[in-house]
Amino acid sequence: SGPAGMAAVIWQNGAAQAIVPRSAGNNAAVAINNHGAAAGYAGNGPGQRGFIWNAAAGVNLLPPLPGDESSQAFAINQQDAAAGVSRDSSGATRAVFWDASGAHNLGILTGGTHSEAFSINATGWVVGSSGSGLGMRAFLWTPADGMRDLNTLIPADANIILTSAEAINDAGEIAATGNLNHDLMNDREVNLDRENHSGVTRLFLLVPVQTIAGAAK
Repeated sequence: SGPAGMAAVIWQNGAAQAIVPRSAGNNAAVAINNHGAAAGYAGNGPGQRGFIWNAAAGVNLLPPLPGDESSQAFAINQQDAAAGVSRDSSGATRAVFWDASGAHNLGILTGGTHSEAFSINATGWVVGSSGSGLGMRAFLWTPADGMRDLNTLIPADANIILTSAEAINDAGEIAATGNLNHDLMNDREVNLDRENHSGVTRLFLLVPVQTIAGAAK
């Protein structure tokens, strides 16, 4: 950053290269994949757009969902698909992923009013958070099953409420944030507990187990 604003850059061989013109507004690159493609967002206010950048093609701006005003990309996978949010005029967000065919709405958990996608792996699985003013829940989205509350995919007696899933790797392992508290009702529909959870906040690693049929769970 400097007097002209914040620039999205990539560092190569010890030197910083701006990848989005400062004239586009305040820009940030927030994720990079194994072959050097980066994702982030550029611009301010209603005109803000997520982007994917690579050395061969330069910047590809990512559109918001139809009817929305702006977008931000927070993650990129090895196929140059990105995940992030689309934002409407009220500021409400929807979790989105972008691929060669455009922007895809990942939805909102039952009872929620907004969602955000924070990470995407090589198979197109996306994780993030969805909720309302009453609280948040971590989600996992897959092409086969759509958006699911991660709290329904852990043991019912775990005494945990997972509020946000921050990252997923190509093995399907998920890093998440949650709360330890048996008083939070895991069987309720999504976000019916208080925003200020009384449980102790912890970080969790979720590791897929194999069912008899061999499908990841």
